[in-house]
Amino acid sequence: MEQRSFFEEALLEMKMITRDQLVEAKEEQHRTGKLLGQVLIDMDFVSEANILKVLGKQLGMEIVHLPELEIIQEVINKVNASIARLYGIVPIGYDEGVLVVAMAYPLNPNILDDLRFVLGQAVKGAISNEKDVEEAIKKYYKEQEESINDLLKEIEGQMPLDIIDI
Repeated sequence: MEQRSFFEEALLEMKMITRDQLVEAKEEQHRTGKLLGQVLIDMDFVSEANILKVLGKQLGMEIVHLPELEIIQEVINKVNASIARLYGIVPIGYDEGVLVVAMAYPLNPNILDDLRFVLGQAVKGAISNEKDVEEAIKKYYKEQEESINDLLKEIEGQMPLDIIDI
């Protein structure tokens, strides 16, 4: 008998997919190397919203729809743009010393551990989709991106020409 993950069992138990669909998706996953959830979405077996619902249940994380949130600048400022981009996260709240970040890849345990270390504070994850996280990073960190580009241009303008050509 094949061992199934909690994720697979939850999908079956919640009747989001059939056993045949699971077998077919796992074959495609083996062939492509994609994450099972993405394969199920690509094959139109389950919606992204349902995948997020199962992940939220599995990981005990809230599901957030970033386009509906208006995040205050004070919260955004708790994580700089380069960290947000590097880890694919957006800070969405701060409550009793715990920073809440929306993330598209909640199954990567290193993200929250790294953030706790880098930021020096408690961090809790919430689940969103990749597109919404990317759009939120663009929206909330746009000014920082421009200022970094301006800074790079300024540094480049101060460098001797022979260093720039290297």
